[in-house]
Amino acid sequence: MLRHDMGNTFDFILTPEQFSKSVWHRHRQLLRTLPFRRTIYAVSLFGWLMLVILFSGTFGSAPKATYIPGVAVAVAMVLLISFLRRRGLDRLYRRANHLAGVPCRLIVEETGLRHSSPGCESMMLWSRIASIEEVYDVLILRLDDIYSLPIPVSAFASKEEKEAFLSHVRGRIASAVREPLAPRPDSFIAPTEANTPAPEAAGRSVLRNAASFFANLANGFRLMFFRRVEAERIDTAWWQVAAFALAGLFVPFLYDLVSVGFNGYFEWWEIPSALVHVPVILFAAIASACVLDRSEKTLLLLQMFFMIAVAVDLAAYASLFAAETTFAHRLPRGLSRAYAIVPVLWLGIACARAAANFSASFIRGAVVSIACFALLAGPLVEIEQARNLWQSSAQAEEADPPVSRRDFGEDALYNQPKLLDAELAAVRTGRPGDVDVYFIGVAGYSNQDVFMKEVEAVSEIFRSRFGSTDKTIRLVNNRNSTDRLPIATVTSLGAALNRVGQIMDRDEDVLFLFLTSHGSETHRFSLDFWPLKLKELDPAKLRALLDESGVKNRVVVVSACYSGGFIEPLKDENTLVITASAADKNSFGCSNEAEWTYFGKAYFDEALRKTYSFAEAFEIAKPLIAEREKKDGYKASEPQIALGEGIKRKLQVLERQLAAGRAGRSQE
Repeated sequence: MLRHDMGNTFDFILTPEQFSKSVWHRHRQLLRTLPFRRTIYAVSLFGWLMLVILFSGTFGSAPKATYIPGVAVAVAMVLLISFLRRRGLDRLYRRANHLAGVPCRLIVEETGLRHSSPGCESMMLWSRIASIEEVYDVLILRLDDIYSLPIPVSAFASKEEKEAFLSHVRGRIASAVREPLAPRPDSFIAPTEANTPAPEAAGRSVLRNAASFFANLANGFRLMFFRRVEAERIDTAWWQVAAFALAGLFVPFLYDLVSVGFNGYFEWWEIPSALVHVPVILFAAIASACVLDRSEKTLLLLQMFFMIAVAVDLAAYASLFAAETTFAHRLPRGLSRAYAIVPVLWLGIACARAAANFSASFIRGAVVSIACFALLAGPLVEIEQARNLWQSSAQAEEADPPVSRRDFGEDALYNQPKLLDAELAAVRTGRPGDVDVYFIGVAGYSNQDVFMKEVEAVSEIFRSRFGSTDKTIRLVNNRNSTDRLPIATVTSLGAALNRVGQIMDRDEDVLFLFLTSHGSETHRFSLDFWPLKLKELDPAKLRALLDESGVKNRVVVVSACYSGGFIEPLKDENTLVITASAADKNSFGCSNEAEWTYFGKAYFDEALRKTYSFAEAFEIAKPLIAEREKKDGYKASEPQIALGEGIKRKLQVLERQLAAGRAGRSQE
């Protein structure tokens, strides 16, 4: 029976653009049927991401600013190639058609659809039609994976008539097929208003909710590997969004539990950091829906993004566990950084791909892809997200110092002026006629013990080899030393320099200033003692403090990342400046477990124990540092040196004096 609300004869002329759109759509569907295509594509993309990170310097601990533009350029190139490929195929489709531009007629009969065009007539039985779908402004009658018939929407007198035609054809197709075919897992129907998920049925059981959740988790893996999933296959609901957001806590917790065991405790204070991706994903979903001009898809996009995030987390943590097992829980630094970056980039690309699937325009799809990737990957790459929710009780007991030493309380705060006064008062004048070495050691970063250990060890070297027993000042930011040493601040450093400048023979004696801490790309030496907010120490400020002190003969050693930025502001005729790295390089070896940084070990513990020459020690240490960095897979730090002629002559006198003193002691 034919419907009364539509005609049974439709005349139309298909334009080349409409024909191209229909063939392009069928072309993409056909490609998705190829075996292993998505897997190969996903593996290739993973390799591409690793190469981008490798060649942009990530494996050498380069600043993030160096690889984010590289990834952006690579993504832009992929989009450009896709655009050119689309344009080329589009032109080919427009030339290779036989239906475009000719008058056609479609007649609805009881047994099927009859199509006629000049010189050609065909009958499509209802049982031979696989499906009908609306793509852009064309209805596509699909006969099989190869053959299809496009019908322009303009063939119908009104939207109501088109909807009646669609309903009639779908009903006849369904009645002609004895057993409905299950939807293919990799198929995708272009999103329309009809794809909006139905509301969750009241009283759904817990088992059905669980089944729905795990079905969506499987869809999350399909989306993660860039498969296109039918919108109606995703059971969308706010409880699903909340469940997948909370799964972002469960996955890292499960990983820590497997790694650490049950003898541990839950770190509740890490929850805000572990969930920092939630507002980022929320904003990206809202923005993507706005760019698509499909606000009704906001909830669906939000849930899809969370589904992808959980799938990426599961894949990343599973591979990380396998890698740590292979490397005996000591991952190479480059691989460790890759695991911190690649999942974020993968999440951004997968979500961008999923959002673009809702666009009917290539240009709009490209725009939403770029926007989604930038809004997701940009912030999450920059945020150091702490997700260690389960801490081993045994490790915590071993790592944490006693509470009385760990707390920087009121007594320690008010005792600081006394400690600084005592440290400065212990400095004595030197011997007339001799070159005396005054040592000031600064450990700037309180949360890693290696800097405190270095200052302690280097001060001992100067006491034993350079006669600085009563000429040493130590300024240390560490909770384990607040009861015996003053903390390191710009103020305390200025006081120490002024004390040395007042008591030393400025023309005869030498100051050795050693600073060890973290450094920034903007050449800021970290003075950090949380929760105190300390002033920054930059090259200009350090130069001003040195000049104000009146110290003439200076040896300044800065051990920190990007410390080469101190060379130019500090160097002059009477100054030797040595830095652990170039101005744009990292230095290495910062950890609680280490006794020395890479630079400190080579320069002080190995080289300076063999010579009294600060410049010669640098030449000895430089290849040792490079060899260790190469062995451990790090990018070269490239330590720097600047030696003024005036300080060079003064240090030569010091070397002869120390060598003669050692010879005299050996004769005695």
